[in-house]
Amino acid sequence: MKSLFKSKNPYTKEKYILSLKKLYGNKTTKSYERFFLVNKFIKQNRIKSVLDCGCSEGSLLINLRKNKKLELFGCEINKLYVNQKKLKKLKIEVFIDDATKLKTKKKFDLILCFGVIQLRKIRSKLLIIFTRTLIKMDS
Repeated sequence: MKSLFKSKNPYTKEKYILSLKKLYGNKTTKSYERFFLVNKFIKQNRIKSVLDCGCSEGSLLINLRKNKKLELFGCEINKLYVNQKKLKKLKIEVFIDDATKLKTKKKFDLILCFGVIQLRKIRSKLLIIFTRTLIKMDS
């Protein structure tokens, strides 16, 4: 008897990553606009360290790596999406964990949460964690 269960996700890992690479490579997409705006903000505000929560395969971090002075970190709950070899080669550290459970002594100048913070269950918890423990505060 055939299984009635079919995955609702039409992508394999490779197809998913390839589709995102196509998005980031095309300068007319919203993904490129996101990179452009974040990069501009980093330059204007002298940002030195960035955490991207929900970084997926890390394409935004990979594009930000063009700035060699930045310390780049990612946080992704699903380790299947993360290309750890490529990110490690580019000196981008990735935490495979839920952003609400992230424990690190590292402080960050900028925390990105594209596609993560709108989830109602974790919104307030994330904001509390970010403001208390993760963001560098100037005295």
